Amino acid sequence: MNRDPGLQPERTWLAWRRTTAAAAAVTVLLFHSAAHSGGDLTVIPGLTGVVVTISLALVTRHRERHLLRAQRTPPDAAHAQVIGLAATLVTIMAAATLAFLA
Repeated sequence: MNRDPGLQPERTWLAWRRTTAAAAAVTVLLFHSAAHSGGDLTVIPGLTGVVVTISLALVTRHRERHLLRAQRTPPDAAHAQVIGLAATLVTIMAAATLAFLA
């Protein structure tokens, strides 16, 4: 018997897309701030943001495929590693941004 997932897969996929869009917006703001502050090291948070945004876009695409197929399989190890890497990079980016703002 197939379970009707309703709109939950679509809401989850849209949440992943919003998170990716937010990361892209923050990355643009970091590069804008780096352009106006002038130091070479001020580009590092922006570059980290690029890596995070690309990672999130890849994870979003992967999740979209699974959700559209309505698969209920748990994420594989590679998927979990990408999420862990993205979370680590977001933390590093936030710490670097706070360090530059201080």
